[in-house]
Amino acid sequence: MPTSPTTTPTPTPRQAAETAMRELDTALRRHGILLPSLSVDGHALRVGLRPLLGLGRVNLDTAKMLTDALNSPGASTP
Repeated sequence: MPTSPTTTPTPTPRQAAETAMRELDTALRRHGILLPSLSVDGHALRVGLRPLLGLGRVNLDTAKMLTDALNSPGASTP
């Protein structure tokens, strides 16, 4: 009996945003960076805009950590 290919359902915009937020949080934490205000922008979703993530405000120490992580030798450039 042949099997049909399994298709993965397309995530909702909220699910996609939550996944992106978790992946970003995990990547940042690997560098010792915590963004306490990291969140899914519920307003954008409610009014039908593309999903947005709120990164929040950061103190100077966190800004320096982000800069160092992005400028590290292993960081990719577009």
